[in-house]
Amino acid sequence: MSFFELNVKILKISGLWVPLDARNYRRTMCLNLSNVFYSMVFFTIAEFAAVPASAADLTDLVKNLNMSVSFLLTFFKVAVWFVRRKEILNIMTILQSTSNSFENAPEFDPKRIVDKEQKIKDALTKTFFVLAFTVPTSACLLTLGTVIVSDDFSFKLPYRSYVPFNYRSSKFAYSVALVYQCFALLSCGTITVGFDMLFTSLVSFTSAHLQILQGAFRTIKIRCVNHRTKNVRKDMEREMIKCVKHLQLIVGICDALENIFTYLILLQMVVSLVVFCTCLYLISTMPITSLGNEIAYMLAIENQLAVYCYAGNKLTSRGEEIPFAIYESDWFGATKRYKNDMIMTMIRMGKPIYLTAGKFTVLTLSTFVTIGRGSYSLLAMLKNS
Repeated sequence: MSFFELNVKILKISGLWVPLDARNYRRTMCLNLSNVFYSMVFFTIAEFAAVPASAADLTDLVKNLNMSVSFLLTFFKVAVWFVRRKEILNIMTILQSTSNSFENAPEFDPKRIVDKEQKIKDALTKTFFVLAFTVPTSACLLTLGTVIVSDDFSFKLPYRSYVPFNYRSSKFAYSVALVYQCFALLSCGTITVGFDMLFTSLVSFTSAHLQILQGAFRTIKIRCVNHRTKNVRKDMEREMIKCVKHLQLIVGICDALENIFTYLILLQMVVSLVVFCTCLYLISTMPITSLGNEIAYMLAIENQLAVYCYAGNKLTSRGEEIPFAIYESDWFGATKRYKNDMIMTMIRMGKPIYLTAGKFTVLTLSTFVTIGRGSYSLLAMLKNS
């Protein structure tokens, strides 16, 4: 089973996946673009168009800007996907095709490492997908229930956006407006999950390759002895070169991921900082009976940043363990060339492998904590002013 199987399914649901079959390309692309246009272009404009109307109430304005900025961020993610899609698909292919480059040894099973990483990634993807589905659906159903049992249409829609008809004219019109909003948010949420978890999957699979390399370096001599060759030392040289080349490939993939995603990660951090702060502000000012949707939305936004930082932190920590794995190989009786390659690789890996946010800060769990602290500091400043 492909490591990215679940990600591809969500990308297909969200309308971002481009079929490889040329016969279905035009039809599927038309459906995909219509879905993306509705949720990412039309509804985003509709939300920004509602900003003047919501400016009279600070709570409404903050809610409106929160959602508008989130949709705008998702629009940029869609743009990155379609512009850099071929590069991303090429990275996926390389990671998948090279995951079985090394044979098993005692306490070293590359397939088991990849399977374990896939289970963790799939669990995060499903959790994120359920959260993204629950936020708009719960808001829509709760509001719809209120409409059904009431004849008063003076209350507001759950989200602030321009509606191209008078939704307060009847229960049916109000229900249509609710579905109009709910579908757009469901589409945006699915697109967000598809893209964010694809990034997480790419980084997680790259981290799995680094863990495989740790085991490959540690078991060089064991695997060479199992080959039953006449000259084990020469075989170890060849195996070291193979491991180093694979490591260079993975470092190159890390550089490619940095090049594709770095500025989008920075934008994600800025949006998360602002939205987390404003959500805390809304929670501190709203009655407790109205907090459910705001808390769910805040958790969804924080989950986005958390999975980014979790994946980036794992990549960095596993890269830092490579020199120790090389040293733990049985190198005492190896050739001089083997030892030279070993020392040069350890020196190279002294420079950490990491992803950054706009070349500005490293993507680690400490960054996630810093964003949380910054949001709270910004909230305190707003409350005091």
